[in-house]
Amino acid sequence: MMVELNISSFLGRFHPVLVHLPIGILLLAFIFKLLSFTNRYKRLKSVVRPSLFYGMMSAVAASVSGYYLSLEGGYDDNLITQHKWMGFATAALAFIVYLFSLKVSFILKRDRKIATTILFFPLIILLTWTGHLGGSITHGEGFLFESSQKFANDESKSKRISPTNVEEAQVFGDVIKPLLEEKCYACHSSRKQKGQLRLDEIEFIRKGGKYGELLVAGDPNQSELFKRVSLSIEEKGHMPPGKEPQLTSVETELIRWWIAEGASFDKRAKEFLQRNELTDYLKSLDESTQEQWIPEKEVEAADPAITEKLRSSGVAVVPMQANSNYLSVSFAGKRNVTQEDVDLLKKLNQQVIELKLFWTSVSDDQLAMLSELKELRRLQLDHTQITDKGIRNLKPLKNLYYLNLVETKVSDDAVNDLNDMKGMKQLFVFHSGITKSGLAKLNSQVKVDSGNYQLPFLPTDTLVVRKK
Repeated sequence: MMVELNISSFLGRFHPVLVHLPIGILLLAFIFKLLSFTNRYKRLKSVVRPSLFYGMMSAVAASVSGYYLSLEGGYDDNLITQHKWMGFATAALAFIVYLFSLKVSFILKRDRKIATTILFFPLIILLTWTGHLGGSITHGEGFLFESSQKFANDESKSKRISPTNVEEAQVFGDVIKPLLEEKCYACHSSRKQKGQLRLDEIEFIRKGGKYGELLVAGDPNQSELFKRVSLSIEEKGHMPPGKEPQLTSVETELIRWWIAEGASFDKRAKEFLQRNELTDYLKSLDESTQEQWIPEKEVEAADPAITEKLRSSGVAVVPMQANSNYLSVSFAGKRNVTQEDVDLLKKLNQQVIELKLFWTSVSDDQLAMLSELKELRRLQLDHTQITDKGIRNLKPLKNLYYLNLVETKVSDDAVNDLNDMKGMKQLFVFHSGITKSGLAKLNSQVKVDSGNYQLPFLPTDTLVVRKK
């Protein structure tokens, strides 16, 4: 197998290693120079010149490798340009200082020592400013002074809305954008554009990046944004990168829902008929109502062979939290639930606490087998063919507290079985077969969402046509 070797890219990848050498060596040479003026450390004078030489050479190497790295793109052009030329200037000035330290005929001997010492000061200033620009590129603009500006920066961040004003929320501006800001802007904003992608402005989101369009309105599975965030954290294309703060399963589902609903940048929540995911997400942010439903007890990690088989068949398997062995499993990318899938899930009965089977072929009999997932807390069965028999098969799930039965064939006959689920706290039955009389018989301690929302009248709801 032939491997194409990109020399410029290869050299550029050495920059993070080489860039620290001139900083350390040239600073050390400066300290040696200052100490050599004292009687106690005057012997250090002999090591100043070699320190300058190696510092100069490392500055040249760092500048060259940095130049090649900049060709890959993905960074703020203005910062890159400043950092690049400051790096070259640092290498050039280090060379000049080294020349003055040499005993050569074209440099006046009387002024050589004074000139070397004086030139050291602008060299260190230049070195410091170049390092600051490098830090701004990798960690964000103004990185050197970040701590003193932290409070001001926090104040400028997008404000999250609370569950009390959901109806008037602009879904993108008030919910999706703050989520992107928190988890994505570090690599995809005005200060850095990994993959030639920016997410801080609507026009750039619509444009996409290196790998094409980011959103396919109405189809999350074909949208690059959802595909990346729903990948396993171990996979190369997963976003955000493994070392960065990760999206929770609720946040991932929120992005899927927003794209499925058309990826609108201006609609308000009250214009969406289905917004359970939005409400769930906002409640998860509200510490006063947040449920601590992820078990505190530790559990052993799932068998990697099993999770890999599920993923290879199109099932998303992601950790509930960073460094957690509890799993969220979603069939959003696979509509057909096979017997093999069920058998694999049963082997994860200690780890799976969230299962998303919406819009799938899951059957009542398969639910009987999935009732072995004793740790299951949240189950989404909306838009499936599940009937009352399927609900009866769920009764062994003592820890189940969240159940979505929207657009299913479940009827009033399942009410008694639902009431027998003592751990149940949230139930969604909009457009199911459960009638008003059935709703009245449900456990009053369970929060039931039955739909039938009364939407406010909007000016745009009426079109007036006038004759000419």
